[in-house]
Amino acid sequence: MKKSILFLLALCLVSGFSYQCWAGSFKVGASVNYYAISDPIFKELYKSGGMMFGGFLSYSYKMFELRTEFNTFQMNGNMSLTEEEIKFSMTPIVIGLRAGFLKRTVSPYLGGGITYCPYKEDLPARFEPVSESVIGFHFEAGSYFYLAKGLHLDFNVRYTNLNAESFEGDVKIGGIRAGLGVGYRF
Repeated sequence: MKKSILFLLALCLVSGFSYQCWAGSFKVGASVNYYAISDPIFKELYKSGGMMFGGFLSYSYKMFELRTEFNTFQMNGNMSLTEEEIKFSMTPIVIGLRAGFLKRTVSPYLGGGITYCPYKEDLPARFEPVSESVIGFHFEAGSYFYLAKGLHLDFNVRYTNLNAESFEGDVKIGGIRAGLGVGYRF
């Protein structure tokens, strides 16, 4: 009988610790951002920037948040001499870590992480399309604004370093991203 009671007490104690271990919160949501690629040659062929759309999933524990994102970005442009239409698209996949400073209605954070970025450039028929991928990193700052039970806004500014190889050397397809996310915390 004593062994059964000790076993049940030990089981309650262990399950209590395991609950505390996972006592964080998950967040899921979407974002709309303005993304400006930093390469000057890219800016000659395309506009200076455009809209980037994405979704995210994260897990928060204490002051840290482990985060993954999927984004999509595309721009249309023209070749410099012939003015033929070209199209650039990329789908950055991000894994990052954020550290928050306050757990209040307004909660600022700093973060960083790794970005895997498949990209594609559709050119006129006489050229082969470009389809590659690069790995880079990012640094970010922002703030969460908690509105109602579980609902939050995420104002964010991020610098991404992504260098793609081309015939003329490196093309910096990284740049500055600024935007707004809407999410739900559960």
